[in-house]
Amino acid sequence: MSSDLPQIATVAGAVGLSLGTAWWLRRRAARHGAPINVAGLMAGSGFVIFTKDECPACLATLERLTLFGLPIRQVREEDEAHELRNRGVTGVPITVVLDGNGRPCGQFAGLPKPRALRRAVRRAGRSSHMAGEIPGRDPREL
Repeated sequence: MSSDLPQIATVAGAVGLSLGTAWWLRRRAARHGAPINVAGLMAGSGFVIFTKDECPACLATLERLTLFGLPIRQVREEDEAHELRNRGVTGVPITVVLDGNGRPCGQFAGLPKPRALRRAVRRAGRSSHMAGEIPGRDPREL
């Protein structure tokens, strides 16, 4: 019986680690949502944001994005509901950060935190050599 204890502890540890990893991945997916396909919506660097009218978080997110001085492609539910349905968007706002080649470098559901948004923009800049300074280095600016 005592010789089985290390094996039981190893199995319990592996199961615990697996459950913890699954929980973390599910939590992360819920926070940022499943990856949205934005192919064909915008060429080059900038932001694609899925919104709808009278959404306070959508307006706040748009204001935050304009501080970066990068192009913004807004996909409004009222004008392009088919785009939201076809791309699997179930809630708004959803923001996707694109690098200079139009590849996603970050995705956010809801109002993105300034620090996380700046990191995604920097990542996009490093992967595509976006020109210019990235505003918002001081968290109080956003």
